[in-house]
Amino acid sequence: MEQVSKQQWLLEKYVSYFFIYSFIGWIFEVIVTLFETKELVNRGYLLLPILPIYGFGALFISFIFKDDDHQWFYVAIVGGLISTVVELLTSYALQYFFGLSLWDYGNLKYNFQGRISLITSISFMVGAVLIVKVLNPVFERMLRRYKYNFKFEVILSILCLVTFMDFVYSTIKLIK
Repeated sequence: MEQVSKQQWLLEKYVSYFFIYSFIGWIFEVIVTLFETKELVNRGYLLLPILPIYGFGALFISFIFKDDDHQWFYVAIVGGLISTVVELLTSYALQYFFGLSLWDYGNLKYNFQGRISLITSISFMVGAVLIVKVLNPVFERMLRRYKYNFKFEVILSILCLVTFMDFVYSTIKLIK
């Protein structure tokens, strides 16, 4: 029974991380675009204010560095590489499946096909350290207050369902 409870907690924690970091990524992108274009733009193709690439990148980093006993420099290097690879593979997948190119770093120095760049990889390195050393410990303490809380589980379930529906709707709309 204890093993099921632990697995349930881990699932709730990581699903929560996904949504938290997807939302943080969306806010970050909207703010950056606002400064660049002076326009408020939804930086993704979903209707919800989330960018799943940030959520998945943060999850990969959180899984790899679930024990906070790594040196910050190691977290920066490995986390930056993982995030850069996720961004590169996502750009290929979006282009292959949907004909989409949601970002273009072609105007930045030291870029590869406009899909990844040195400056964004460095920002991913900083982000990885922030996630592992600062944000995850804070979010985990906050989430522990809702551990095994039925209402919280229902809210997470609804959020997952709505996100799935948004993904299906947005994908169908994109394909048509």
